[in-house]
Amino acid sequence: VTLNEFFSQPARSSLVDKHGVFMMKVDTEGHDGKVLVGASELLPHTRFVLFECSDVLRMFNVTLHETVTLLHRHGFWVYKLGRNVILPLHDKCWDSSYESNLFWSNCFAVRPDDPLRSEIIGDWDQLPTQFNRTDMEVLPGSPRIPCEC
Repeated sequence: VTLNEFFSQPARSSLVDKHGVFMMKVDTEGHDGKVLVGASELLPHTRFVLFECSDVLRMFNVTLHETVTLLHRHGFWVYKLGRNVILPLHDKCWDSSYESNLFWSNCFAVRPDDPLRSEIIGDWDQLPTQFNRTDMEVLPGSPRIPCEC
């Protein structure tokens, strides 16, 4: 059963219509991309999405880029949460190396016009000029450049 199917029942769909979904947290050990595909009808009513991204995604034939693209089509900007960097992944911020350097971490999706976005993300919409893409550590003294997404 997908989330779309689960929430298509009248009693549940009226809750979504009335209140929306504040946050969708997906932690399904590599199936996160498929779960989000199965929640596509809920995404327009959702404010925030938190999901796991790792190399396990490939085992289930869903790439991180496909998941980011799905969320971006629904109006979200997506960020990968690293040890000391929040890396924008959406639109022009995407780099193909993000697909090959996966490890267990979380990604966060928020709408660009959400009033809490700047409080949550801060100035992390700017990419560090130098960082270790493997473990997502910003190199010391690395200035930031705006990500024009």
